[in-house]
Amino acid sequence: MGTPHFARARARYAMSSVGYAARLNQDADVGGTLGEPEIWDAEDKVERGALALALIIKDSVSVSSSTHTARYGCVIHTGAGISRACGIPDFRGPDGVWTRKARGLPPPECSIALDRAAPSATHQIIAELVRRGYVRQVVSCNVDCLHIKSGLASDKLCELHGNCFAERCETCGKEYVRDFEQLTVGFQLTGRHCLDGACGGRLRDQVLDWDDALPEVELKRAERESTHAYASIVLGSSLQIKPSCDIPLRTTHLKRRRGVDDGNRGKLVIVNLQATVKDKKASLVIHAESDRVMRRVAQHLRLRIPEYVRVDRLRVKYEPSAASFTIRVVNIDDEDAPIPWLDRIGLRFSSPQDDVLLSSETVALKSPFVHHMQKLQLPVTDALPVVHMTFHFAEGCTERPVSKRHSMSLVKTEEVRYEFTTIVKRYEQENEQDDGQVSC
Repeated sequence: MGTPHFARARARYAMSSVGYAARLNQDADVGGTLGEPEIWDAEDKVERGALALALIIKDSVSVSSSTHTARYGCVIHTGAGISRACGIPDFRGPDGVWTRKARGLPPPECSIALDRAAPSATHQIIAELVRRGYVRQVVSCNVDCLHIKSGLASDKLCELHGNCFAERCETCGKEYVRDFEQLTVGFQLTGRHCLDGACGGRLRDQVLDWDDALPEVELKRAERESTHAYASIVLGSSLQIKPSCDIPLRTTHLKRRRGVDDGNRGKLVIVNLQATVKDKKASLVIHAESDRVMRRVAQHLRLRIPEYVRVDRLRVKYEPSAASFTIRVVNIDDEDAPIPWLDRIGLRFSSPQDDVLLSSETVALKSPFVHHMQKLQLPVTDALPVVHMTFHFAEGCTERPVSKRHSMSLVKTEEVRYEFTTIVKRYEQENEQDDGQVSC
């Protein structure tokens, strides 16, 4: 079903540099401290810390000498700091969103539109650690969808503050992840409906506003997994928003259940550029960017960082009438929604027999991607004309334009679906271990 409000709201939010943050209650008290100075550990200290973290991760799934059972593994807790490398501002740093707001300054600019941001090396390494069995659960306060884009399975991810690209059916609970941001927060209706024919329930956005309670199912799972974990690893979070900030501390409570660690306390690791009030509870604190640390961790564990490949889809609709026809290119999920990854389309027409062009100029389409044409503008022919479409991707996409062609009926409505690889991102690996360096 279409969403008329989307077209009206699109212009209002199109220029927002921080997307969903601008839609939160601007009068709410964000709490905690803002703009604390960043601390940059020296290279040798970061290297020692990364090795220590790699050993903790490896030990988290080793067999306990006292219980002779495999340990429970790790839980990773992530904050806005891990997305800075993706071009997305943080919130409480010296130039963060809330910090600048408190100082009466405009919000910081994103270096890339949120809908085209690619996961960082940290996102990709976390997903690989989950696949390898080192990490049992990822608990995130981020709503930027980058964990899902990294390929992390939904049952391994607790999004405590929601996801600004997701909407969920209020009836059956099915979640849909889109290629465009939702234009509301606070679980409001989006105007779309569940695609399950037996349900058809209304969909709501999945971003918490300041006064909303954390989702109960995800919260309980995060608490349970953190309680049993051998280690909780905090990446890019200042640990100031309750109750999220207290969940990693559950790992440090005395464990009394068999098969966990035989009564020992779990470990807390914090990797963040600012000091946190939880640092004194941690077994290991590293003041560095998460990518800087996690690349070294991957190196020590001999993990390859998987490349990121983004695939996008759209629909092309051919709609003839008595004297004209319309070509309409629309979002795969909602005809009224934008196609944020598409910049423009070039159109040309040819005859099917000899591929001779029927139009001398290329028609250039910008959003909304709609082209109307009188049938009289085409030569009289019994054969179906062929439409040639060249898709040019938006800024931030890494792939070159792609051309498609399709025989177009002038008498019946048709729809064609196309799939594109729009972004391929490869991550440089750290140098291979040599010169006596220790590897796990």
